[in-house]
Amino acid sequence: MGTFSSFPDMATAERRYRRVFLRALGWLARRGVVVQPADADDLIQGFYADCWSRLAERYDPEEGPLEGYLFTAFRRYAQQHVYRSRRWEHRLRDLAAMAGWGDGRGDGSPLERLVRDEEARQLRAALTELADFPRELLLEFFAAGPRSQRKLAARYRKTRYRLQECLINAFGQLVTRLAQRGAWSPADREVARLFWCEGCTPEEAAARSGRPVAELLERRDRLKKALAAEFRHIPPPK
Repeated sequence: MGTFSSFPDMATAERRYRRVFLRALGWLARRGVVVQPADADDLIQGFYADCWSRLAERYDPEEGPLEGYLFTAFRRYAQQHVYRSRRWEHRLRDLAAMAGWGDGRGDGSPLERLVRDEEARQLRAALTELADFPRELLLEFFAAGPRSQRKLAARYRKTRYRLQECLINAFGQLVTRLAQRGAWSPADREVARLFWCEGCTPEEAAARSGRPVAELLERRDRLKKALAAEFRHIPPPK
């Protein structure tokens, strides 16, 4: 196997091999696996952070040139990223919608206010059960809005891709705790689990639940609006 001395550091690789990574993205795009140009730098930085030390340990110069080794490794990493991102698409879209909505429900009747207060209490209690980082990340994201991803990624020193993964995982943990607390009806709990914990498409959720797509989407939209309103009444961490 190779040694670290025969393998470039990340700064050197950025100068010498960036074109290799871009060529790998072009190879994937010609086969229908597309990374948007604006995401290429995030993806390359994620590759360095996630893979570089392991690649250095495994590289054997006798098995071929470094350029080919990096091309293959980055191509696989990028392909996995695209496939995961496709599975995250619906959850990220729902999170963005919730973070972008205000509390449009008004004061309502006394009974409606009582129900809303109880829903907010359940959300606060579920949030306290999360670890510090996922709780703070969710609160900051909902306070700052859907365009805050790059800012949050910089604050927490993560790539945007890794931040999205953290957001999805944090929201899934929150949904699980709300379900355990009986915050929703059994049917709503199933919808939340299928869409926000397991990442099902509407068609997949319908096949697994036996419920019509239209019913599932109506329940999901109602839950989204309720959660968005409840988050508006919880201050972000200081």
